[in-house]
Amino acid sequence: MDFEILCLYQEDFLAGRISPSELRIQLQGFRIPRKFSFDGEFLDVLLDIDTLPRERQNHPCVRSEERKDMDILRQYLEAFDREVLEGRRRSEIQREGSCFVLDVEHTVVGALWYYLEQGKRGIDLYVDRLYIDPLHRGKSYGELLTREVIAREKNHCQGVALFTPEHVIPFYKKLGFREEACFQDKEIGNKKFSCMYKKL
Repeated sequence: MDFEILCLYQEDFLAGRISPSELRIQLQGFRIPRKFSFDGEFLDVLLDIDTLPRERQNHPCVRSEERKDMDILRQYLEAFDREVLEGRRRSEIQREGSCFVLDVEHTVVGALWYYLEQGKRGIDLYVDRLYIDPLHRGKSYGELLTREVIAREKNHCQGVALFTPEHVIPFYKKLGFREEACFQDKEIGNKKFSCMYKKL
């Protein structure tokens, strides 16, 4: 886990936005950086996590996209469009945005594309696409990627918004999103989508 992200968790912990038990759940399985300097109370919680190894070979890392990722990201965009939108939307971002990838042992296994936009509530982060390679699903990678992108951008926006197919609604509710509206897209076989929002 990036040192920067651990610092953000410490900030939330010291501000009372996350409890020690929630912190232990979030950090299960991640390594503590070799060089670290944290508040004593926060460090006590870190060291109390029995399964938190000092080093871990398959440690997942969230980072910004790089030129070397372009081929796999293009494949993920096309796969997302096939799986979710039945190929209706072009496999390219329609507005200027950013992409973060989840890297495990120098292999990109997932990506999240998003952009910031001014709205009635202020500046919101809009999740455009979230895709995890089918071979790596069921490992909470989507949750990790979403949480860390939000953590990195939370100082720049009021909330997070997205559209999601009906079967993915429970995933986002687990992350604290609420449904604001739903609609059926006639162009995609009347598939039901929901507008979801999370205030930061």
